[in-house]
Amino acid sequence: MHIPRHTKTALLLAALLLTFSHSCNNILNGLLELQREMIPVTTDDELLEVIGEDGVIIGIMNDITLTNIIHIDGGKNITITAFERDVKLKMDTSRPLLEIISVSSGTLNLGDRRGVGKLILEGEAGRSAPLLKLDIGASVIMNDRVAIKDNSGSIYGCGVQIEGGTFTMNGGEISGNDSFIDGGGVYVRSGGEFNMAGGTIGVNEASNNGGGVSVSGGVFTMTGGTIKGNKAASGGGGGVYVTITGTFTMTGGTISGNQASGGSNGGGGVYLDDGSFTMNSGTITQNTAGVSGGGVYVDNGSFTMNGGTITGNTATISGGGVKVSGGIIDGPGLSGVTGNYAPPETVNNFDPPYP
Repeated sequence: MHIPRHTKTALLLAALLLTFSHSCNNILNGLLELQREMIPVTTDDELLEVIGEDGVIIGIMNDITLTNIIHIDGGKNITITAFERDVKLKMDTSRPLLEIISVSSGTLNLGDRRGVGKLILEGEAGRSAPLLKLDIGASVIMNDRVAIKDNSGSIYGCGVQIEGGTFTMNGGEISGNDSFIDGGGVYVRSGGEFNMAGGTIGVNEASNNGGGVSVSGGVFTMTGGTIKGNKAASGGGGGVYVTITGTFTMTGGTISGNQASGGSNGGGGVYLDDGSFTMNSGTITQNTAGVSGGGVYVDNGSFTMNGGTITGNTATISGGGVKVSGGIIDGPGLSGVTGNYAPPETVNNFDPPYP
């Protein structure tokens, strides 16, 4: 049977319109479902009430000043995200000893595709607690459009303090935090794990060691993201400090623009005091040390370089790329230590020379 051309065209258009209509309905239904799943919260009391329910997705509608800790326990799975604009969670200034969030068991997801704003955990000067604390058996997953920032006064880990459990950073930022001793941005104790796949740990400071990150017996795995612009004011490890059998494995990402700036400082990018640092890939670059080890300072422990690059780092006295005063360095990737300087404008990749 012959079907006229104009009839074929009309049937094709009708089919296309029907397909388009179904697609629009599916998208609309999906958006409505996402909205239905999220519980909007506007006050401290509302947040603390709904946090006790398992499986909830909480959308923060506006800035909230807390008077009590957001405590995740009982094995719950909780998601907190900004609803439709940037919002801040802060602790009341009269409660300087309290962290904003404490996770003792279960899973906390920070940030979610349902929210369109940025969720900001914001601190203040003179606090004696981190912004987020994680204990054994707990898990935190940090996604895009989340910031943990601007806290100072805690002794260890002013941004994130990991006493145990696992913290996974897929995106967002931990920035502008300042600790009195170690780990300006992040502090990982024995039994704790930090997995960094994305995001930025930046512009944090420690009065002593580990401006960005201090790994004190814990485990830090870096597969992506950036640790940059951090500072160790009087100790070692502007970007990263590893001690007490801590373990740091770098398989991607960048450690850059960090500084160990004081008169006795070493390890602008990384200071290995004890434990191990294994570099499989990634880049350590543009870091500076007030004395030695612009890129890496090995004081004790084991530094193994299987791949990646250590380049463009600077030390005032020696070891622009890598300074070794103790411990062990090895690995087939040590040829990737190139183009470093100590003192500035004088090529110096290793001190003592390697091999």
